[in-house]
Amino acid sequence: MTSLADHVRVGLEPLAFTHRLSTRISALVLGLLLAPGMVWLSTQLILHPDARTGTSRRARLIEGHGLLTQAWGVFCIGLAIWMVYNLISTFRSRVVLTREGIRVTTATGTRLLPWPPSRSAIAVMSKKEGSYASAVWVIAADGSASLVPGTLRTVGAPRRALAREHLRRSLVDADTIWAWALSRGLVRESGQYVDTTNREVKQYRLSPRQEQALREG
Repeated sequence: MTSLADHVRVGLEPLAFTHRLSTRISALVLGLLLAPGMVWLSTQLILHPDARTGTSRRARLIEGHGLLTQAWGVFCIGLAIWMVYNLISTFRSRVVLTREGIRVTTATGTRLLPWPPSRSAIAVMSKKEGSYASAVWVIAADGSASLVPGTLRTVGAPRRALAREHLRRSLVDADTIWAWALSRGLVRESGQYVDTTNREVKQYRLSPRQEQALREG
């Protein structure tokens, strides 16, 4: 099987996958700049549901409607909580390749996955629903799938050539993960097809034949 592995990264130990800088900056803007404003707005809407402080279209839409205004306030609080959670998740999430296994860290905790019996456990997903998206997922023995941070790439539908390049880069990431373990004698290809219980990954993952065609193309 032809491999597109990045041999520079294969030489790193441990090898960590984290979210890209642009993703971290976006999370910071949402969590540290916008979230406090959303909390202030939600507080005003909940405590003063019948007041109207402005004449703009937004003010007319959400202010001065009693219970409806308070419902808007609750929605804004939920949005602020999501922004903060997204910030924490973005900076905590990582996949680290070690000799002991694949360490997956999310906002809620860390677990160590044993090295899988087959390259098929490193799934490359290609999805098109309005826009193109590609990513790499690691499938555990129980069938659950964990997104590898930094491998999710999206692009608008008209930019088909760039979408293909993004997909190829995701394949490079997947091949690099397998090559890292292979070069250290941690894995051996058994030919077993590792399935997943994640419906999205199951539906959109590339088959080994599709991956090979992409490498050769």
